[in-house]
Amino acid sequence: MIFQTYTLFTHHHPTIWADLLHKLQEKYVVPKQVSISQSYVVKRLIKDGLGMSFLPRMIVRRERMEGRFNIVPFDEIALPSVPVYLFYKDSVKVPEELLCLFQTRDYL
Repeated sequence: MIFQTYTLFTHHHPTIWADLLHKLQEKYVVPKQVSISQSYVVKRLIKDGLGMSFLPRMIVRRERMEGRFNIVPFDEIALPSVPVYLFYKDSVKVPEELLCLFQTRDYL
């Protein structure tokens, strides 16, 4: 089992980890966990082969495009979704093209 082999890096995205870790622990024994608060540190540790994690697609988009990360399908539990917020300097009117990009883009 993957959780027996690799250390699971947790808590780098605080809005998802409480529920996700609870779901994982209900279904699996997860013996090796390390809480790391920064996503970029988690990505570096994964690149170095030191463990695994659940990361939002947007965070690993470049690594996936360059083939530096192995993405393992995980359908055993419902994975969380992460909201994306747009901050725009002149918030009076956001250009339609920008809104369409975020609404239609699938960051697979």
